[in-house]
Amino acid sequence: MQKAVSIGADYVGLIEIIDFDEKACILCNEEGKLIRLMPNRQVENDIICGVFYVTGQDRVGNLTSLTDEQIQYYTAMFADIEYFLRGNDGEIIVLRFI
Repeated sequence: MQKAVSIGADYVGLIEIIDFDEKACILCNEEGKLIRLMPNRQVENDIICGVFYVTGQDRVGNLTSLTDEQIQYYTAMFADIEYFLRGNDGEIIVLRFI
């Protein structure tokens, strides 16, 4: 899993687990922003940089497989390509292409 979230990095980084909802979480490179991996997706008020993937989780925080319904849901959620631009004031602008 560490190799997967470290694609594009000079070394294999640590995994950060971000709770997405009660039954799923995102796994990404913990240092993605610091080591300047490419911005990938906006998730709520954060931007995930580098490769990430969604996995299921149970009630006590163990990683699990996604159900078929979850796969369809998250595939649709992340299907649109997002581009990130920095405005003149430094604010990041997210463009989604549907």
